[in-house]
Amino acid sequence: MDALILDNSVRTWLVALATALGGMLLLRVVLALLVRQLGRLSLRTETKLDNLLVAVLRATGKLFTFVLPLLLGLSVLELPATLARVVSIATTILVWLQVAVWITAGVREWAAELVRRRAADLASTTTLAVLRIGILVAVWAIVSIALLDNLGVNISALVAGLGIGGVALALAVQGIFADLVASLVIVLDKPFVIGDYLIVGEHQGTVEAIGLKTTRIRSLGGEEIVFSHSDLLASRIRNYKRMSERRIAFRVGVTYQTSRAELDALPAAIEAIVRAQDKARFERCHLATFGDSAIEYEIVYHVLEPDYRTYMDVQHALNLALFDAFAERGVEFAYPTQTLHLVSPPPPGETAPTLPLDEAQHEPIARAAPLGGRAR
Repeated sequence: MDALILDNSVRTWLVALATALGGMLLLRVVLALLVRQLGRLSLRTETKLDNLLVAVLRATGKLFTFVLPLLLGLSVLELPATLARVVSIATTILVWLQVAVWITAGVREWAAELVRRRAADLASTTTLAVLRIGILVAVWAIVSIALLDNLGVNISALVAGLGIGGVALALAVQGIFADLVASLVIVLDKPFVIGDYLIVGEHQGTVEAIGLKTTRIRSLGGEEIVFSHSDLLASRIRNYKRMSERRIAFRVGVTYQTSRAELDALPAAIEAIVRAQDKARFERCHLATFGDSAIEYEIVYHVLEPDYRTYMDVQHALNLALFDAFAERGVEFAYPTQTLHLVSPPPPGETAPTLPLDEAQHEPIARAAPLGGRAR
């Protein structure tokens, strides 16, 4: 037992071997028992903490359960300074990387659970996806800095250098940085989410993707429109997906030959037509104006669903119902017309009669032409 092998006794080698093998066995057994018991517990409880712990434990790598006990066993031996330093560095790196993997698994499980709870809320889903990426980047950055600090690297100089380099990089890519900040504003403020129908200036379409720098919209024509986040937030955005209903105002014109009684009865008839539609709510109907060639009624109603196709279906049904109702009542739709009055030339020696005047413009609407000429 006291015989030396590579400056270590046989007894020390046996202790190192027992430490390594026992550590591997113990770590695997304890890990399997914890995962099994917590998995059973998660099926009987409403809390999601046990699910989170199971996800974290299952993220334990096989390399970790094999190499860590081996490194612990080697630490029992009397090793040369260089080899001992290598074992210490390897142990530190292995532990910190496994910690980062555990935190990553926990963050992913937490985000996935929130997404499952709010599957119908696209805004929350978008926000959680971006926040998860941000948290994971921050976690790995902190772990990397902590690992370098444990390895003896002067992180103060590193952090200062990164700060100066960050300022220089920010000045060099101001446009990209502005879009990144704008993407954070979109995620937190949520003016729109994936699936919303937007009108931005002369462009319109459905939001398909919200990236770190650009938002992609699929237009009605099928082409993809790409907006930078900063340009998009600087524009006036009309989000039709956020509507709960549509307010519609349109006009119908009837001829001036319509009787006074019919003019008075038409609002009630139009109201009945609108109220007969299941997905419409009547607001008002009034005789609005006396146009150039029509007496115009203004009708206002609400479509109870925001979908554009539903609105067009309701308007289609209303137009047909108005056409039938007007035909039944003998009321004619107005269209642009002009009346031309021709006056015969007076006999010789008589004065020409006074021409009729247009009441709105007070100008002759026809002029007698001499024989052989034409009316203007």
